[in-house]
Amino acid sequence: MIAFFNVAYPLCALAGYATAVYKVRDLRRDPANPALIALTLARLFPALSFTFATPALYLAFDRVTGVANLASLMVYLLIVANSVTAQVLLLLWSRPAGTARAAARRRLAGFGVVMAAMVALFLAASHPGEHAIDFDVTFARQWSTATFLVVYLAAFAVGLALSARMTWRFSRVVPQRWLRRGLVLNAVGAGLGLGYAAGKMVSIVARWLGSDALDVVNILWAPVVACVGAILIAVSSSLPAWAPDAEAAVVRWRRYRRLEPLWRAVRDAKPAVVLDPRAGRLDRWDPRRLDERLYRRVIEIRDGLLAARPGFSEPAAARARARAAAAGLPPEEQDAIAEAARIAPALHPGPQWTPEPGGADTPVLAPPGPPVADDADAEAEWLCRVAYALDRSPYVG
Repeated sequence: MIAFFNVAYPLCALAGYATAVYKVRDLRRDPANPALIALTLARLFPALSFTFATPALYLAFDRVTGVANLASLMVYLLIVANSVTAQVLLLLWSRPAGTARAAARRRLAGFGVVMAAMVALFLAASHPGEHAIDFDVTFARQWSTATFLVVYLAAFAVGLALSARMTWRFSRVVPQRWLRRGLVLNAVGAGLGLGYAAGKMVSIVARWLGSDALDVVNILWAPVVACVGAILIAVSSSLPAWAPDAEAAVVRWRRYRRLEPLWRAVRDAKPAVVLDPRAGRLDRWDPRRLDERLYRRVIEIRDGLLAARPGFSEPAAARARARAAAAGLPPEEQDAIAEAARIAPALHPGPQWTPEPGGADTPVLAPPGPPVADDADAEAEWLCRVAYALDRSPYVG
């Protein structure tokens, strides 16, 4: 189990350090912003607590200081510091500046007393031997240590409960989608932290009652839940900053892939319009210059369709639209199917496009598709629907 936490805790710490460094970058631009200072510390303190809790570093710290299990005190002080910092942050976010700062000072003073009491209670007891992962259950029957643990868990739980309540409430009113998701994620992480505190407390009470049946909750399951919660909270603070760009990149990549059937058909029919005819299946996995490549693919498709206009078939489009309408497909899907059927004779010439006897299936000069808003995203999305219809729809052909 120690080996597990020697891996798990550093990973949790790394998530916290990453978001703290990310916030330090913002803090350098606005060093006097108290909310930004509190947010940075709220991400740094959990990372430091996981660092000290890592068994290998826990034991090394105790060897250096010469005090057995002193790392446990450091871990719990850092967690309480995180709790009060989160409360200060919520005060700064939810109240006017003047009243928020006064309330924050009172909260800091109160938790300063709590942390001083924790130090006194810890030093009042003897903690022989090293107990990097089972400190709580080993010393839970010592009155001083038991009081120390209760004070720690209560202070931690109060901060988490306030954080969960406030962030959930804010998530119901903020208009920005990714900020709303970040607040929900923070509330979920805080809820998991409360689960950690509850699991620890229940196992400690079980020890008071003379049972070690719940030791595994204290030693394994509560810390695992805390790790997951801490990672969620760390991610939540940076989510609004990077998630919109990441989402846009995924959308562009998916569009690039979805355009491939139509682009290949254009390339085969009108190779002169394609800058790099060798671009194919491996190219679609390349994340570099995605904006440029997507834009180029749209331009090449449009240039190819312009060159192929003499081969378009309006009767084929009308037949495909009628079949799609009879199947009850929505109008936008009917438009894409009709456009795919209209351009298909020019891109895939063959006997299936031979005019029917007595029919009027002759090429006409028509603009390539229904009008599309003058917007690059709308243009790319429209062509994606056409590409899908050309490649997959049973009503084309």
